[in-house]
Amino acid sequence: MATLTRDVLNRLIDSQQYPCVSIYMPVSPAFPGEIENGPRFENLLRKAERELKVGYRTVQINELVARCREIVGEREFWCTGWRGWACFARRTWP
Repeated sequence: MATLTRDVLNRLIDSQQYPCVSIYMPVSPAFPGEIENGPRFENLLRKAERELKVGYRTVQINELVARCREIVGEREFWCTGWRGWACFARRTWP
């Protein structure tokens, strides 16, 4: 995973397309908290989906969050010892 640097943030801002989603969450690095990270992230994705329903079609929303959702059940991903996690998703359609 990439470290969040000023350069990374600048590239995200410069390439911003709507809709986009940014999720920031603390991560519990040790048991039992580590098993709660994926479900907590899933809940934040659902919240983002609800908020996007105001202005976007379901197919667009699903495409936007599909790649993010791939990591929800990946236990190894959540057992890295990180203290926090940031996820950035943007549209890929024209």
